Amino acid sequence: MVIYRIQTRMLKRNDITMEKSLRGFLLYAFIYPLLMQPVSVWGYFAELTGGRKQWH
Repeated sequence: MVIYRIQTRMLKRNDITMEKSLRGFLLYAFIYPLLMQPVSVWGYFAELTGGRKQWH
């Protein structure tokens, strides 16, 4: 919810309008973290073990 509020303020300051969507918000709030958490853990593991870091 905090990220949503920050993004909303940033969009308003830059005069950018977006269509409001409860479904989109719920997907972002609940699905996005489920996808990103394993990626973050993988990155932390690579950092701690000295693994290669690269962009594809």
